[in-house]
Amino acid sequence: MITQKGLDFDLIATKPTTVARIEDDPRQTFKHKKTTPNSVDKYLKVHTFSTKHEFLYSLLLEYPQIRSMRLWDDRPCQVAKFRQIGQQWLDNMMLDDFKIIVVQEPQLYLEPQRERDLVLAMVEANNCQVDIEKAGGPFLVAGVGPLPRIRPELKDMNIWGPYETHTPHARFKIEVVQIVRYVGVMFSRTVQRVIRDRIGSRDRTLSKDQWIERPRSLQTENLRKWVVPDDFHVILCLRAAPTEFLETIGGLGTTVLVEVEAVGHREGRIWALKVKEMKPQEPDQDQRALYIVAPNGEVYSSLEALKSAYASNRPSSSLSDTTEISYDHVDLDHLGNMSLMRDQTPHITMAYDRLNGARALDYNLIQEWEPLMTPQGTPFPGRLILVGKIGEKRLLGMKTNTSASQQPIKAEVSLGNIIKKLLSDKDIPGKELGKMVKAVKDEMERLSVENRLANEERIATIAQEICDRAETMKMCASA
Repeated sequence: MITQKGLDFDLIATKPTTVARIEDDPRQTFKHKKTTPNSVDKYLKVHTFSTKHEFLYSLLLEYPQIRSMRLWDDRPCQVAKFRQIGQQWLDNMMLDDFKIIVVQEPQLYLEPQRERDLVLAMVEANNCQVDIEKAGGPFLVAGVGPLPRIRPELKDMNIWGPYETHTPHARFKIEVVQIVRYVGVMFSRTVQRVIRDRIGSRDRTLSKDQWIERPRSLQTENLRKWVVPDDFHVILCLRAAPTEFLETIGGLGTTVLVEVEAVGHREGRIWALKVKEMKPQEPDQDQRALYIVAPNGEVYSSLEALKSAYASNRPSSSLSDTTEISYDHVDLDHLGNMSLMRDQTPHITMAYDRLNGARALDYNLIQEWEPLMTPQGTPFPGRLILVGKIGEKRLLGMKTNTSASQQPIKAEVSLGNIIKKLLSDKDIPGKELGKMVKAVKDEMERLSVENRLANEERIATIAQEICDRAETMKMCASA
């Protein structure tokens, strides 16, 4: 991999193992979080940060002539820890110069089919392992290796603390099911490409082909690291829609005419298109020219021309790449209704800055909207209509049949009080505190740490990492 990417490295260090088998020694101070009747072996979790810390410390001890260090990391909690450790190295005169650089790059996603195949393969492997365990076979523990060795000078540095053990427990079979994430107005791939390239494109080299410019405050910003949704859509109802609501909007597969009427943003971290339903049957005093983008990417100047083209099923030549021309049926005689399940502004999310904490659902916070403007600074000369259809966004979900005897554990430690104590701020806003409590809960669930008084020290460590992560995110946002 190093050769393939052409990386000029002098030394490469890898994490030696994920877990290490340990002996059942009563002199050990490890605290076991989970036990099962069939478990015999116990394992020490080898954390990535501890591996980095121990390696770099050993490097400085082995080569005292190193006086300057630059670190790059993309994990906020580890960035905060390295800031503390780097300061210790400076205070102990082990370094003259230390700097930690936060890596902020947009996430790269696998090709959808490959990702789906990988997930299905993992589910199948899990279910096969369940059958093995039920037949009396051993538990499966991945990434087992030897206990990490440590230099004698570092034995009292508590680099590997807090020690955390892992005891294998019974798996459960996973069933892959399709879950409706939302019901809304969907657009063909060609229409989505028109939206991406002709409306507020991130690539300024395409500005000559743009129809509509971004909000004013974002026009000079570099949005290359912003997240652009995989598909543009108008959400009408989160999750599966009730039968009555489907009847109200016209049913799945019904054609909808979506008119783009404004652009807006929220604190420079998310921007969206404000849309509304175009109702041809109602009298309209707006006499501006129509720009109707059909499913095949063709732009029509009237509903009659659109209806005529699709009635014959022979659309004229497309302005877009003909390899993606769609011949989806357009039925203007039976149009759907763009009604929302909740009292919200219908919109199309265009992009958001996830690196600075923005989410796609933050569109609800947009209060100010601007009229449509061209890149030349003039009002858009007509009405932009996108032809879409009522549809469902379905995702693969997983359902686990857990033991009926499992009961929810009553919380014994107040996560909110721990966070307030760590931040020395009892007046932290409730919304911010709630987000941090949820983050701590999620991390505890990921690490299988139960909310017990016996685990209070471990919970405090997790909460400290979440607080450090939040502080790092604030520093990155203000930088």
